[in-house]
Amino acid sequence: MIDANTISRAECVICQFAQGLGKECRTVKLDDDLHNGLGLSSDEGVLLVLEICDEFGIELPDDFNAVVDDCGTKGRRFEQLVEEIQALLNSEE
Repeated sequence: MIDANTISRAECVICQFAQGLGKECRTVKLDDDLHNGLGLSSDEGVLLVLEICDEFGIELPDDFNAVVDDCGTKGRRFEQLVEEIQALLNSEE
């Protein structure tokens, strides 16, 4: 189960990241596609991973892209990203 605090913190990281790129930030919903829905590129997804790692104190795999799904064929949904973060947080407890 995803913790509400994890969702809130991840949304904040995404909004701050998008604003830093000069993009508009809005409320991020769990079913939002981070690539198509929020307009983040796959290159930006790699940079977003660094921000997520800093915020949560976790290490994501080197080949992980916050914006593109694991198959590399479509955008990752916000819920999928948060589930990945939550799983790593739970494994460190």
